[in-house]
Formats: sequence, structure tokens, C-alpha cells
Amino acid sequence: MILLIAFFGFPETAYSRQQKIESGHNLAALDIEKPTSAGSEADRPAPSIPRKESYLQSLKIFHKTYTYESLVKLSFRPLGLIILPPVLWAALVQAVTIGFLVAVSSNVAPAYQSAYGFEAYQVGLCFIAAIIGSLIGIPVGGQVGDAVADFFTKRNKGVREPEMRLPAMVLSLVTTPLALILFGVGIQRQLHWICPTIGLGLRKLSSSPN
Repeated sequence: MILLIAFFGFPETAYSRQQKIESGHNLAALDIEKPTSAGSEADRPAPSIPRKESYLQSLKIFHKTYTYESLVKLSFRPLGLIILPPVLWAALVQAVTIGFLVAVSSNVAPAYQSAYGFEAYQVGLCFIAAIIGSLIGIPVGGQVGDAVADFFTKRNKGVREPEMRLPAMVLSLVTTPLALILFGVGIQRQLHWICPTIGLGLRKLSSSPN
């Protein structure tokens, strides 16, 4: 289903700049040949813009060539990108967030069944806490993060820096370990079922600001 939605709903965003480059070269040649007419914009030929494809044409599997770079260069380019500190930091944060989320979510059913004897529908009802955590975490990671970044931008005389979004992640620094402790200790010591359930909600809340 997701594959069909991606195929029919996501248009191709690649753009061939070859024609634009050729038009730029033609304009440069005209400027060299006629240096006195540099200020005459009306005499310059307008660069040709490729015609926009229709929706059905965009569904073609094979399109024209968008790049002439070698396959080796394209293969190694992501390796150079991942060693950039901002990209590496974002990748590690996302990896840890998704890793803990998958580790907890994949053990919910057997953990609740062994600790509390819950049936499948009861385990499903416990995931209402995850929905509540997500609804709280979405504005925290969106509007609140933007408000925090705007506040520090004003203090910095209008210059925004990437690290100005870090204070908005303080909530995750507290709720993430707290969620894992509530879930793990609650299941291990068979505390009240609400204890690991709150951990599920906090875990989803923590993943949103990241």
C-alpha cells in the first residue's frame, strides 16, 4: 500500500539542468560578441524552459538522464555526507530513538502477557498511552521547538544557529531514560500495569522532539 501511495503520490523532483546550462552559455557568448549591448536586456534571447510533464507522463518508469556523474562518485558521495558533524549527530540521534522504540514495542505483547496475563486486546488498549504521548510530542517537537529557536535568534541579533534548537530537546533527555526505566523495572518487578504503560507514552513523547 505504501509503495502504491509513493508511486502515484510522490512526483519526480529531479531536474535536468543541462538545457539551462546550455542557455547560459549562449547568453555568455552573446555578451562576449557584443560587449556594448550588455545593458540591452530586451535583445537577449529568453532561455528556453522545459515543458512541464503531465501527471500521466510523470508516472513513466524510465525518464531522461538527470546526471552524467560516474556511478562510483554517486556511490561514495553519501559516505562523505555522513561524516559531517551535523549529519552524523542527526543520524545517531535518530538511530538511538528508533532503536529503543523498536526494542520496547516488539517486547510489549510478551512482556505484558507474562507479567500481567494480558490478552491481545488488553495489550492493544495499553497503546492508547503511545497515542497520547505522540499527540503531546508533536507540538513539542514543532511549535515549541520553533518558539525556542526564535527566542534565541532574537537574543543573537537575528542570526540563527543550528544549536538554538537543542534546548527544546531537554524534555527528551529526561523522558527517554525515564520511559525506559518505567517500562523495564515495571515489567521486571511486576509493578502495577500503569507503570510500564506510562513508559510507553513517555517513549513516544520522547521520539517526537528528536
